[in-house]
Amino acid sequence: MASVTPSNFTFLHPVHHLILEELIASAPLSVLTLCSSVHRRTLPVLYADINSSPAVFKGLQSNEGCERTVEAFKSTKTIRVRDFTSIDTLYSLSGPEREQPPAPSPSSPGNNTHPYPRRYVNLFPNLERLELGFPALQTTYHEYLEVLESSNPAVEEDETRPLNFLARRLSKQLPNGVKEIVFHLDNDRVDYWYEVDQHLLFQRPREAVILLKGTVKTADEVARSNATFGRIGEEVPTEWPNAERLTVFVDTDEPLDRSDSEQVQRYVVPMSKALAKYAQGLAWRVNLGQEKRALGDEEDVEMRLVDHVQIHMPLVGRVLEEMTEDGRKQ
Repeated sequence: MASVTPSNFTFLHPVHHLILEELIASAPLSVLTLCSSVHRRTLPVLYADINSSPAVFKGLQSNEGCERTVEAFKSTKTIRVRDFTSIDTLYSLSGPEREQPPAPSPSSPGNNTHPYPRRYVNLFPNLERLELGFPALQTTYHEYLEVLESSNPAVEEDETRPLNFLARRLSKQLPNGVKEIVFHLDNDRVDYWYEVDQHLLFQRPREAVILLKGTVKTADEVARSNATFGRIGEEVPTEWPNAERLTVFVDTDEPLDRSDSEQVQRYVVPMSKALAKYAQGLAWRVNLGQEKRALGDEEDVEMRLVDHVQIHMPLVGRVLEEMTEDGRKQ
């Protein structure tokens, strides 16, 4: 059928309900305003997966009529935080009320007015997945958030430690935690790993996924340093509150030429060290936990050792060959 008209659409009456269901699932905006009943059925689909942005939260900028928007966010299952604007938006939603104008935002320097008339808390009670793009983990932006916090006289003293305001503010929207957090870690600097740790601490997910891009070092760097590939051995977490499963997908920030044996070796050696060192750290944490329980020391009861770890990497066979027998047994 080249086109659908009222007359020929009549012949499809037996499957009208199926067509409507498909449109709600695949193109919710096209049927959102058909009628109130369809509107109610469509909103949960429309708000199930959102990108944090001012446009998404526009309905919260007024004290009147915001209840419908708040209700819609109860259907949100996934939030994607992609850039500085996303961070600024989430911070503003749950940031403290201020008696003085806030500092200009890096994402919108000319705008120094607070977009939301009140603080919102527990907007996403049914959230299952939080996805943080690499710009959301870049700590340069947190200097701006630090200025906001320091200019607010009402902030509680214990809220200034540790200095990760986004993680803390976002946690106020997720009082019951979140099932999964996905981190896009395009750089293995220590401060970016710190951001990962802070989100795990405050958001308390059961599962964490890290998509890591590491740099293949030069031959001289590999020879002089014991650092592992992507800082996996030193920085990949072994525990956090509610920890159950950790999955790490490893890649190189530049394409790996598998026909270049010298380049491959410069990747394989630090990667084999990474696996061995992480396994040693995990084993150490297991033994430490057993010793503490034997002594009746219940310190850090909130921290939970991760039950299941998967690390996916290029050339896994070559990496395992490079490891010592003891390293493979860890």
